[in-house]
Order: sequence, then structure tokens, then C-alpha cells
Amino acid sequence: DVADKYTVLGAASRETYANWLTPVEEHFVCHRNDIPDAEADDWTVSLTGDAAGRLTMGDVREAYPRVAVAHTMECAGNGRGQHDPETGSVQWGYEAAGTAVWTGAPVSSVLREHGVEEPEPEGGSDERWLTAVGGDPSEAGDVFARSIPLSKAFDDCILAYEMNGRPLPREH
Repeated sequence: DVADKYTVLGAASRETYANWLTPVEEHFVCHRNDIPDAEADDWTVSLTGDAAGRLTMGDVREAYPRVAVAHTMECAGNGRGQHDPETGSVQWGYEAAGTAVWTGAPVSSVLREHGVEEPEPEGGSDERWLTAVGGDPSEAGDVFARSIPLSKAFDDCILAYEMNGRPLPREH
């Protein structure tokens, strides 16, 4: 069963959403691969393509501006458990949504320092994308990867290292 491969945590009850800020312990998590067994300071960010280099988490925390942003996330599968007939994968009800204050370094600062030019203003012909590839271990050797327009990465993305004022937990 594919759903058995996932690590899933979600809000304990609807009361979680009475406050706009979701407690770290109740913010949803959905992992397809194993949660990495590593200390935060052991992680690195590898840059390839137009930006080459490697950053330690110390570099990310100390060499770049620090910003904090409140952001609400919802899993694309939230509510899937209410489908009739049942659909595949994790059967979320309401619990796969949460709002946290994420603190980290602006992706734009990292990219600029590594020679990536800012995209043209909206409406321009710049069609470059940024692809993020996870380091989560997997028995099958597959990786998690997502791409976003480079303009979005420059606009408001961060490399987060804190959640609600606390160091980012391993599962996040």
C-alpha cells in the first residue's frame, strides 16, 4: 500500500485552528521518504546550474539577511478522506493545513551572491526556473524535487531554519 510508505502527522483536532498560528507539534507533515537522521548543522545546501557552490547551515544563518514570514500551507490532498469513492494515498480529513512563522534567509540573497541575475519584471520573456531537490533518504533512491519560476524564488522564498521561533524540527 502506497499510503503505508508515508510518515503523516496532522492537527489533533479542529480546535487547533481556533488560533491563527498552528503549534509546531500540530502543523501537518507528510513525508514520502524517511525523515533524515541528521542534526541541522550537518545539512548543506548545494547550488548547481547557474549558481555553483555549497553552503552550510551556519552559512545560511549567518551570512545572509534574516527574515520571518507568516505563511499558511495546505497539502494538495487535504480533504481527500471525504471523497466517495475513496481515492488513493493518505486519507486526510481537515488536518493537512497549518500556519507558521518561518524564519530564514531570502533565496534571492543566496542566488544574487552566487551570480544569478534577477529575472525580468513580470511580463518579460525570462522563463528560467529554480528546482529544489530534497536530501531525504529513500530505499528506492528516488528524491523529492519541485520547480518554481525563478521570479517566484526572487520574490518571496526563503531557506527556512526556524518555525514559530524554534529551530526547524527534523520532520519539517
